[in-house]
Amino acid sequence: MTGIASTMSLGGAWGSEPFSVGFFSREDFKETKLNLLPSVRIFPLERVAVGLTLIETLATEESSTLDTEQTQNLLGGGPGITYYYPLSNLYVVGEFNLIIARETNKYKYGTSEYEDNYNVFAMEWLVGIVKALGEHATLDILGGASRASWKPLDGAGNGTDVCLGGIIRARCTICFNSGLFGE
Repeated sequence: MTGIASTMSLGGAWGSEPFSVGFFSREDFKETKLNLLPSVRIFPLERVAVGLTLIETLATEESSTLDTEQTQNLLGGGPGITYYYPLSNLYVVGEFNLIIARETNKYKYGTSEYEDNYNVFAMEWLVGIVKALGEHATLDILGGASRASWKPLDGAGNGTDVCLGGIIRARCTICFNSGLFGE
């Protein structure tokens, strides 16, 4: 079986930045973040999927009172593995993903502008449940943890930053061959 999953992770401030979607606003500060995680997986063994996940993050932060604006673009991808354990009418799932990405941050303070670039390395550990929606689709709800590190390029920043965070993820998977989970 070959499948494709399109994922939108939910988490806002609770999730680690490379894996979150959030909208945050208060009187003087507004943040909008969109993160897409499409993936392609195959089942080399029954109930074991391996594949590639891509990541695209677009984010903006603005403050009207401080006259500041920041835009973030993160693009990358990496391998992952998922195991599906069957229960009566759903599956329990365990998943591990590695992500290697390039992040660009552009800052504007009044009339001043500058840019920082980073290499990003992240790992995700997830568990959850998967419900079949017919013979060719599933709804997946997962939760877990991530660890991400940013290494500055071109003299940006002062070393490597590390972030530990939680993840809540909902996704829909479409399977192209008959049978789910390689069965």
